[in-house]
Amino acid sequence: MIGFEISFKDEKLIAAETGSTFLIFTRVKNKDRDELDLSVTGSSYNF
Repeated sequence: MIGFEISFKDEKLIAAETGSTFLIFTRVKNKDRDELDLSVTGSSYNF
């Protein structure tokens, strides 16, 4: 089995083992702010 798990402060946010998963990391950095965004989407073909 190949998969992954995303956790934050010891809380599981998402886990995936089958189907398609897309992870998009976006960083905005300028003199006023420095932000990191994580978008997770996916599809399951089990149905």
